[in-house]
Amino acid sequence: MRLDPHQLRLRPREDDELRIESSTLTITPQATLLGHRDMEGNSVAIATFNLPTNQLAVESEVIIRQYSEAPLDSLVADFAIGYPFSYPPDDKVLLLAL
Repeated sequence: MRLDPHQLRLRPREDDELRIESSTLTITPQATLLGHRDMEGNSVAIATFNLPTNQLAVESEVIIRQYSEAPLDSLVADFAIGYPFSYPPDDKVLLLAL
């Protein structure tokens, strides 16, 4: 079977509080990768496969350094604590495609 291109989102977005120290990516069967950033600054790799296969394996290892002393303090936005909630207008624009 031939695989269509796959979008891989396997790296966290770096910022002031999070840095990627190293990363490895192993894909079987071998793929050609083309990387870019999406409209929100996330790293996206497009994997294109040239050979037919019966199996796909993607192994990703990322070592990060977290500089925030309390990284989970902002896990849930204030507007989302109660349910049901409504997204802020700026988020609705980004989520419209979904």
